[in-house]
Amino acid sequence: MERLLKEQLTGSPELILKDNKLIMRYQHPCIDCAKRQGVRVFNLALDALGKNGPDEREDQLKEIVNEKIENADPSLTPAELSLIAIRAAEQCAGQDDPFIELKKQTNALGMKLYPEMKERIASSENPLYLACQLAACGNIIDLGIQDSFDIHSTIEKVMKEGFKRDQFEDFIRELNNKKKKQTIKMLYLCDNAGEIAFDRLFIEELKRQFSHLKITAVVNQKPVLNDATLEDARTVELDSVVPVIDNGSGELGTVLSSAPPEFLAIYHAADIILSKGQANYETLSHRSENIYFLLKAKCDVIANSLGVELYDAVMTRSPYEVTRSN
Repeated sequence: MERLLKEQLTGSPELILKDNKLIMRYQHPCIDCAKRQGVRVFNLALDALGKNGPDEREDQLKEIVNEKIENADPSLTPAELSLIAIRAAEQCAGQDDPFIELKKQTNALGMKLYPEMKERIASSENPLYLACQLAACGNIIDLGIQDSFDIHSTIEKVMKEGFKRDQFEDFIRELNNKKKKQTIKMLYLCDNAGEIAFDRLFIEELKRQFSHLKITAVVNQKPVLNDATLEDARTVELDSVVPVIDNGSGELGTVLSSAPPEFLAIYHAADIILSKGQANYETLSHRSENIYFLLKAKCDVIANSLGVELYDAVMTRSPYEVTRSN
């Protein structure tokens, strides 16, 4: 096993062996990205508090973040590294949910587009595939690493180019093969507010075509960036479609090492996991569970890891040779 793990490290500089397990670690570009995130979160926090103009605490924040990031454990995932800067910025500004208004705006956008997308799916020759593509398009609503997004151009790009890593048919084949079981448990790990309106479309179509699927959606327990929480799920009425639970965390992605036992029990009981977004990919791509990753590659580190170009969409298993546990 140890020899196999070491072989997998060849040509994959983002991987590291930790406790005899493969872990995706941050790369040099992640350092500057985390620092930029810290400043962005700080300024948004000041805006949320109604404070305009320069603030002397920004220089203090930069010093704190620089020290924390430069001395960070080199085995951290990109998501864990970013969280250091994010929490420092929130503490420095005195605001623990700086994205609250932006989340409301993106939820409203998602619900505004929902009827049009629903109709588009219904008239499609392959409604489930289109719903999956639209769910990937929703992943562009990521305000942690970018200031803005264009959902319409994203939809056009994905509709034209498709998934650059496309294992959708494997995903569907697996669901079809599992029909022999009375119930299949799927865990759908959500990512961002606004984006979850697109997830709702995909989940609704999955339920329509696979009556044996028991889907549970997962959101964050506490705010971090514009990640979805239970409040966001209720806003887009996702909770009227499937049960929605929180992961007991306020971290980026799904960090199993710090997850509560209640969530871990549900996670490990799942027959199949659908993982949305970069942070979930960063924290789960080395795992052996039966996971499919659905996202847009919004930074070079993730694009290189997946072997695609920046802003390409993927529906894929982990690119690493992970031995599946089920």
